Amino acid sequence: MIRLELPIVSGESLGGWVTAWAAAHHPARVRGAILNTPGNIAARPEVMTTLRESSVKAGVDAAARPESVRARVEWLFHDTSLVTDEIVDVRRTIYTQPGYVRTMENTVALQDPEVRRPYHWDPSWLGRIQCPTLVMWTSHDPTGTIDEGKVLGDWIPGAQLTVIDDAGHWPQWEKVDEFDQLHVDFLARLRAEGR
Repeated sequence: MIRLELPIVSGESLGGWVTAWAAAHHPARVRGAILNTPGNIAARPEVMTTLRESSVKAGVDAAARPESVRARVEWLFHDTSLVTDEIVDVRRTIYTQPGYVRTMENTVALQDPEVRRPYHWDPSWLGRIQCPTLVMWTSHDPTGTIDEGKVLGDWIPGAQLTVIDDAGHWPQWEKVDEFDQLHVDFLARLRAEGR
């Protein structure tokens, strides 16, 4: 039998939210957490509407209007010159898969205030996170301000907040080296602490 070590989980956007939820509700199963631009901690309605509508629209329009896909991807970037035709083509391929629109509707369901209510970012459940946590924010995230990142960092016991400058919602594309180094440093810190 192979025994796997407890994971250190890094999640981006909704993945960051899921990572935080897992760390809070299943603390014995998560050794460390990196929350990469989990966004919209304040549940601002205009952000929820934009996320919901642009995500579904990109899928609906992907085959006939590739410019919708480009607009959706550019919304995620601070420096839109980094949005290449290749990135747009990859996203368009994803968006035109059978069942994609339905999948995206399910994914963005949390942008509906009523669906979101039981899972809303809140110190009552975030305060239960016991593992080392890195909150990774960016200076130009369209889904949430740096102040929201600070609030999230304050709600998670012992969390470290870091801000990547000149990046939007996808720092893993815009600031690859910095993004990777933050992960390496976090992992090295956990190892040094014997975690």
